[in-house]
Amino acid sequence: MDINDKDAGAYLALMGGGGARGVAAGAGDATEALGAIVDMQAEDGPMSGAIFVAGQCTLTDLKTFSLTELKIEHGAAANLSDAVDFKAVAFTDLVVSDGGGAETFAVKTRVNLNGINRYWRVTVTPDLDHTGTDTFELGFGFAAIGDSSPVADGAD
Repeated sequence: MDINDKDAGAYLALMGGGGARGVAAGAGDATEALGAIVDMQAEDGPMSGAIFVAGQCTLTDLKTFSLTELKIEHGAAANLSDAVDFKAVAFTDLVVSDGGGAETFAVKTRVNLNGINRYWRVTVTPDLDHTGTDTFELGFGFAAIGDSSPVADGAD
């Protein structure tokens, strides 16, 4: 497949999105957030792509924000009651505060969907290493390249 560099976004399908927010040592911290379940038979042949996460955090000086687990889990059951890990990575100390305050972040990890079961979802486990005042908000999902591609060149 040749991707038109004037309209690369036309080749992407976004799926399995989710979000999370939390407070250090409180709600949402070190807790797995689940994305929407994707049914491969309902999609237009996604073959590969990337898990993406973007967000912001407010950290105390020298404290960190990590994604202790970023993964796709998959299974044959529509509710993923049989889920097993398909791809898992971690981003330890993704953000380290230098002076304290608001920080932004964005990461991706490439994934080949060859061999994935019918149902799957993205999950992320964010972790703040402080207590009380540190917070985070993030969004995540999967950007896929599908079997079909646009016919037009995308140029205006």
